[in-house]
Amino acid sequence: MASLKKNFLYNISITLANYIAALIVFPYVSRCLGVELMGKTSFATNVIAYFSLFALLGAATVGTREIAICNGNFEKCSKVFSSVMAVIGVLTGISLILMSVSIFLISQFQEYRILLLIGSFSLVFTSLQIEWLYQGIEKFDYIAKRTILIRILYCISIFLFVHDKEDYLIYYILTVGIVVVNGFINLVYSRTYVHFSFKNVEFKKYLKPVGMYGVNKILISMYTTFNVMFLGLACNDIEVGFYSTANKLFTILLGVISAFTSVILPRMASLAANNNVEKINDNISKSFSLIFSVSLPICIGGMLLSPQIIDVLAGPGYEGAILPMQIIMPVVVLTGAAQVCIMQALIPLKKDKAVLLASVIGAVTAVLFNIMFVGQLGAIGSALVLLCSEICSDIFAFGYAIKKKVFTLPWRFIVKRIISSIPYIAICYTTGKCLNLNNIATLFIALLICGFYFGVEGLFVLKLPIVRDFFAEIKKQIR
Repeated sequence: MASLKKNFLYNISITLANYIAALIVFPYVSRCLGVELMGKTSFATNVIAYFSLFALLGAATVGTREIAICNGNFEKCSKVFSSVMAVIGVLTGISLILMSVSIFLISQFQEYRILLLIGSFSLVFTSLQIEWLYQGIEKFDYIAKRTILIRILYCISIFLFVHDKEDYLIYYILTVGIVVVNGFINLVYSRTYVHFSFKNVEFKKYLKPVGMYGVNKILISMYTTFNVMFLGLACNDIEVGFYSTANKLFTILLGVISAFTSVILPRMASLAANNNVEKINDNISKSFSLIFSVSLPICIGGMLLSPQIIDVLAGPGYEGAILPMQIIMPVVVLTGAAQVCIMQALIPLKKDKAVLLASVIGAVTAVLFNIMFVGQLGAIGSALVLLCSEICSDIFAFGYAIKKKVFTLPWRFIVKRIISSIPYIAICYTTGKCLNLNNIATLFIALLICGFYFGVEGLFVLKLPIVRDFFAEIKKQIR
């Protein structure tokens, strides 16, 4: 079993590959297609993603947890894999039927029919990606190598074939193509670790937890994926373009947080299976300290430098994405902290009902706020929906975890972290408002100074183990 440090580094490389690819492709494509066509493709992508939720439900979460518990045993892993894939197969078939009917019956979908039909391949191959298998057996090295290679090919293809607004279909086909290629490669490679057999299928055993976590994901999607679809139906492609731009940049930043939580989940599930409560609590405490320390500066920088970020990455015509991005950025901190509570504590310990209730609260808030704000405020309203829903959901999750003594908020550390973050505000405000530099120079200088301060702060003030280990490794290499 690989070390957590190695797995984290592999997952960071995955995040960086996606991050760099987005930084390379997004500015180019947003300028080629313009805000309206970016909104159109984003709308189609989110419709497909919504049907993909029904195809997968909670299979990825359940699959990762159950595969991790098998501890690499081929027969046990094959039995879990076969059972989960059988559930996914049935759900995917139902989702394809529902999507096909929706495309031809919902009048608002007629304009997007070609995109949605192309996107149906994404729906099928999303179900076949089986990333949960490789996360469960902690094969993050394979995921990293595959991701980097495919992202390189994707970037090259975009620059070769997408040049102006007429190429928006090609852009969408290439985007769907990533999912198809990933799914195909994953299926072929999986034969090394598992064998699918209908004899091993325990359909009923896994249907209930997959359904429960699936309902949880669908409810969460009410203020993430469905949010964009509702915005497109209530407003227009331009508003979708503004919100999708802000949300895409937020998602890239959030990827740093998710890189850690996706690594720690299988290890926590294994610890929970062995009833190692002391080790679980220690990991949760360290994880919260790290994630809160990283996410707070990201939030501050994203809010104060959003005009420069939007201009550099999206270009002229996307000014309407600035305020939505500023509203969304606190969700980085909220989601990061909640992932520690939910992904590392409640899910491994199988507190399924609590996770579901947290999502119900977020979904109800999302529905009410969508109706109240989105029609009048457009992209800004969708950003408010995301923020308010996340706040309500997280308050319940943390309250439950604290009440059941599953998780304890380190209040002293939180206060200390907030106080030590004040210099980030000064750095970002000064570089963004006072130095009168061009936007690229502003972002570069702010990142450089903030990065230096984070190293000093993490080493001497917060005393974060990951920062200490980083500098220790540098000293070793110098010697």
